[in-house]
Amino acid sequence: MSGPVNVGTSVFALKYKDGVMVAADTAISYGGMRKHKDTSRMDKLGEEAIFSCSGEMADFQNFQKLLTQKYEEDLIENDGACFFHPKDYFNWIARTQYQRRLKSDPLWVTVVVAGINKLDNEVFLGQSDFHGTKVEGQNYLLTGLAHHYCSVLFANNWRADMTEQEARELIESCMKVMFFRDKKAHDQIQISTVTLQDGVKIGEPYKIEASTNLEFCYN
Repeated sequence: MSGPVNVGTSVFALKYKDGVMVAADTAISYGGMRKHKDTSRMDKLGEEAIFSCSGEMADFQNFQKLLTQKYEEDLIENDGACFFHPKDYFNWIARTQYQRRLKSDPLWVTVVVAGINKLDNEVFLGQSDFHGTKVEGQNYLLTGLAHHYCSVLFANNWRADMTEQEARELIESCMKVMFFRDKKAHDQIQISTVTLQDGVKIGEPYKIEASTNLEFCYN
């Protein structure tokens, strides 16, 4: 059973006042070498959700294919009206990962699903690892090394009434920490949101200000 080869690092997701936000950098590493610097690690999931992965990017692309097929099957079976919602897709993803693990052929990714059910306005955030272990019902989720380095920052600064700008600033500050601490992290990031008003918005990648040229290093 081989392990991950082309790896994407941490994913951040949180609830805020208007919806949910997901963020990841755009780097893919081959061992200790940064192989790609401009690759998106998140995708739209239907009309209500976003999913993003850390881990093996070939398995992320496999999930993209499987979920696109699943979404199209649902549309066809329901005559153009999709009845699957973010939590349903999340449960399907976790079951798929658990099934592959039982076959000793796991999908080497930790998947984060974030979205809003438009029927009952439920804001959903869930995470499933390559064992098929599910985490849901949280206000924020961190994968990879971010879970170790940034959990305290989220615990101290997250609020339920955060605006989109405040949520973005919190994620950017954590991304800077990861750029300094994680050799596989990158200073180009992508942030996407799901809100009731605007639906799913996949953001464009952009650079954050992260420099090791700090004044206190010279004093």
